[in-house]
Amino acid sequence: MAKYLELHDGSCPLFKHAPELVYKKALSDLDALASQQMTISSQEEVNYWLDVLFKLPMIKAIKATSYGEFKEWMALDSWWLQDYFRLHRVAHKRGATIERTFIVRNEHQAKTVETVFKNNRKYNVLVKVAIEGRIRAADMDAKNCLVFCDKRNEPVYALVAHHTHKEEFQSAVIFGAPSEVAKVATMYAHIDNIAEPYEADELVPLKTA
Repeated sequence: MAKYLELHDGSCPLFKHAPELVYKKALSDLDALASQQMTISSQEEVNYWLDVLFKLPMIKAIKATSYGEFKEWMALDSWWLQDYFRLHRVAHKRGATIERTFIVRNEHQAKTVETVFKNNRKYNVLVKVAIEGRIRAADMDAKNCLVFCDKRNEPVYALVAHHTHKEEFQSAVIFGAPSEVAKVATMYAHIDNIAEPYEADELVPLKTA
């Protein structure tokens, strides 16, 4: 508070206005945290919180969807992907299961990105594939999500990521409030129900209707 007053009462016509903006943002962030919701604007921060979530002993199952992120998944040398796969190893080592449903436009696209499916399988991920046209529009709000479940397979936390039309990361929201987590988990379940498993080196024929 002393620093706040020092800047606020200072003679600099520019920086004397900054503390109030920072203070208001801090209050807004605390209000969101109080409602068990956290908005993240950088991949570095996302990975920080994923590191926490993937290591939580209470989390026994991690269920995810992925849509329009194939550029990220194919950048094998990127720090993001290397760190993400590290988290998969950590979660698997402590006994947590991981499954991911990739949403594709059609079977042709699925065949062009099979490398992504295979790389996930290498890290003990149960891979599924779903055709976008079979998914309800409302459920596409969870097209890039992670649902973290406890030993009873009950959802505890959820993360929803948002991307630009160029498939670049924009922001993410982590939910802890049971009602909000349940919404994401329900949308995930709807997508999972129409997904087909990707087995070994063969792509299971996808249902298109």
